[in-house]
Amino acid sequence: MKRADFIYQDMRWQMLTQNRVATLGNLSELKSIIREHIASELPVSELTSSLIVALTETDDTEILGKATLVSRDFLTKLTENITEFPTGQLPVLFASLQLFAVEPGQYGLETTENPDSEINRMTGREIRNREQMQDTYREAQDLLAEAKRLRALAITALLKFFGRDEFSGIGNYIKDELAPLITALNDDGRYRPFRTSLAANISDKLYRFTVRTDDPALAELLHKLISKKYIKFGTSGFRAFVDKDFTSERSDFVTVAICNDLETSQNKGGMPVVITYDTRIGAREFALESAKVFLSRSFPVRFAEEPSPTGALVYWLREVEQNNAAGGENMTPSHNPLSTQGQRWSMENGDVAPTSVTDRIEREANILCMRGQPTPKYDLLKAESEGKFVYVDMREKYTAYIADFLRSQGLDKLLADFYSQPEHRFIHNAMNGVARGYIQEIFEKLGIPAESVFPMDSGDDNLLSLRFYANPEAQWILPTADRLERIGALFECANDTDGDRCGGILDRDGFINLNKLLAMICDFVIRGLSWENHIVIRTGTTSTAIDDVVRTLSKEGGHDIPTPEWGQVNSLIRHPFYSVRKVTGDIEYALDFQRFPCIDTEVGFKYISAAMKKYDLPAAVAGEESGGFTVKRFPDKDGIIGICMIASMIAWHEKPPGEIWRAHTERYGEKYDERLDIWAPNNPKEKIINSWLDNPPESIAGQDVLWAGGTYHDKVEFVLQDPDGMAISRLLVRASGTEEINRIYIESSDEQVLRAIRQAALDRLNELIIDDVGTAANHHDLSDRIASTGMTFMVESDRKRYFDAVRARMDALAAKEGEEAVAIYRRVLHLLTLGIDRDVNVRHVAWGVDIGAEYYQRIFGQD
Repeated sequence: MKRADFIYQDMRWQMLTQNRVATLGNLSELKSIIREHIASELPVSELTSSLIVALTETDDTEILGKATLVSRDFLTKLTENITEFPTGQLPVLFASLQLFAVEPGQYGLETTENPDSEINRMTGREIRNREQMQDTYREAQDLLAEAKRLRALAITALLKFFGRDEFSGIGNYIKDELAPLITALNDDGRYRPFRTSLAANISDKLYRFTVRTDDPALAELLHKLISKKYIKFGTSGFRAFVDKDFTSERSDFVTVAICNDLETSQNKGGMPVVITYDTRIGAREFALESAKVFLSRSFPVRFAEEPSPTGALVYWLREVEQNNAAGGENMTPSHNPLSTQGQRWSMENGDVAPTSVTDRIEREANILCMRGQPTPKYDLLKAESEGKFVYVDMREKYTAYIADFLRSQGLDKLLADFYSQPEHRFIHNAMNGVARGYIQEIFEKLGIPAESVFPMDSGDDNLLSLRFYANPEAQWILPTADRLERIGALFECANDTDGDRCGGILDRDGFINLNKLLAMICDFVIRGLSWENHIVIRTGTTSTAIDDVVRTLSKEGGHDIPTPEWGQVNSLIRHPFYSVRKVTGDIEYALDFQRFPCIDTEVGFKYISAAMKKYDLPAAVAGEESGGFTVKRFPDKDGIIGICMIASMIAWHEKPPGEIWRAHTERYGEKYDERLDIWAPNNPKEKIINSWLDNPPESIAGQDVLWAGGTYHDKVEFVLQDPDGMAISRLLVRASGTEEINRIYIESSDEQVLRAIRQAALDRLNELIIDDVGTAANHHDLSDRIASTGMTFMVESDRKRYFDAVRARMDALAAKEGEEAVAIYRRVLHLLTLGIDRDVNVRHVAWGVDIGAEYYQRIFGQD
């Protein structure tokens, strides 16, 4: 039915409002189609496409109101007649209901500022147009309330969907494990970014159900539903496990979504696309398939001859294409596991794609996934003969560009004088990624002997030496420490798979993380290179050690360092999602710990890039503790430039990194920091955040809580002070949006206090993980929770309590099912050994844990 597809095909974005009469008229037609046809004959994918577009691509209240009413009729009809649909239509129906359970409630409406918010009240912020803002906020809240009611209808339909006869064989699993996830989509405070994550978790649960049935028809149906798993974007792209949810078909949907957005929302049809990829197995092949899709849509393609760094892609877009390309695609999951793949998009000027763009692409990709139409592709040989597909060599031009940049900053002589001395050679660990050979080539262009840089893991290995994480952080770098002595190197630095990260450096004193390096580099470029009128940017998870540098140098005078946000509380706690839950004592005193000389952003380089654009100033340094930073006006993190800047900083000091840090702390004060990445099942992963927000403690590890706040389902943060007022500490707990991981960040001016807070946070999370075992619905669910739990940060007493809880739950399940307990023990053992998921098992091995053996020894090894 073409009329059912009219809005989706012909009325996108500004056209909806510009053609209000036609849009409203078509919505009336959709209402008639819904009324006149029986449910099983409705064009579900076409109706869903048009209604989702009308609900998300305009702020016109009349269109939104009409689209909501028609969507309500549609969902009501689907719900009342859910059993009428033939089995073959169920995958499309599932995808449709997912979209309606996630998308209503635009992010732009959710982030509408409340002028009367708690933080505005606390700070006494003056708002000139308060009445207008109040009206806008109330209107947004009314629309969001309607959207929530619409999502509730979709959730009801999903629950009835899984009540169909086809799913009767796994009915108990659905009731106990799947239904709570579906219902949670409409939890209070579960904004769109968190709904998309949960929608993806629903399909992950279906994936686990596939091994629990002996019915081949049901298993086949479940796999078809899983193929409609919600495509979830991270910072700037789609990342998932290969052959599970990152498949050629789903990657094609993302590429088509990018094409649609370029043509419809960005007016860039027919402009060239630049494509690169990393070194892991399959990356080039996925990139070539994506190129065929772009070509079929008349986008010329410049394709990297070899795996190339993210920085080279940014360079090519800015300097070669002169910001006149449609954008750039990088087929890489960056530092993530070997078995994952990713598809990232950069804007025409090299900027990381902002949320406004990635949300559109993500939603469009899910509509395309629902529709499931074949993706047209262009023949590469034909395109090459026509000049539409061109291979490009990024390496030579990019390394020359970086060398020229270093010369322009006067760093060539500094580097040459220091690293030409044999005792100052260093190791560059490429981790078998795209950065292999780049540092050597840049140094050679500066006249520095190639032997000054010792290449490590620079071979051509698309299995990345079987690394689970090609991630330049302490856990993955420390095992190479012996090479420093053998080679006689001053230090070791490393890049990740796509070369955008350089997470720290290793010398004979140990590993120095990026929190410390960012502070040291900030000091170097301001004092050593005299960079003036440069802002400093960090993410909210990054140590305030860099703020100490800016604060001290600003007070000393003689340095021009803009600090445009120092006089106000940071933007993170002003975000509409953020809830202030506890402030102790003097409010102004507590607020002062939320004012920073650096510009503080959300996690993700797209937010750093946005801050650089907002202030239109070069950056002295702009980075995040997870391993990426940039300088000047380079809009994305670049690990190649990063290593060159680190090497320059070391050369300026003429000392090993450990000595530089000790001197740094004498000047700016000591800061201790640590980040823990802890695997945890989804329930405790969120519960540690939500429960602490619901009931903030008076103290943690003997430290008084001055401030508690955060965002439900996402993060909780505390500012802590010891009772004597001597030490200030910070604790932040975040939930990963794509993995079963909690990230715990701790910072303190006192190392012993940091260790105490660390243990308190671990105790809290481990307690929740242990409690969670007792709610497992069956032995499959229990084994999934065990497999999702990281043992690395559990001491012996915790492990004993954990497996005691596991044994107790298995005994209870056995009693409930009228079986011998040992039968349950053995089933769980099988699931944790022979039946364990490939990627889960590799993850445990990477962290040095054999979860099956651990379980066996704890359960069967007891007297």
